[in-house]
Amino acid sequence: MSTKPVVSTTATMNVSRLTLDVLEQFVAATRDWPRDAVVSITQSSYRNESNTCITATLSGAT
Repeated sequence: MSTKPVVSTTATMNVSRLTLDVLEQFVAATRDWPRDAVVSITQSSYRNESNTCITATLSGAT
């Protein structure tokens, strides 16, 4: 029994403000992705600069 390598495809967007326009762009960029892609939104702050990172990760065997 052989194990196949797992390939992860990631789409990442870093923005200073999360707006509806940003989400629409992200959805448009990942429109063809399967619905089981994992999407996470994380927010960080450093020296009064806020940063929001939207990441979609798609994993699957080749």
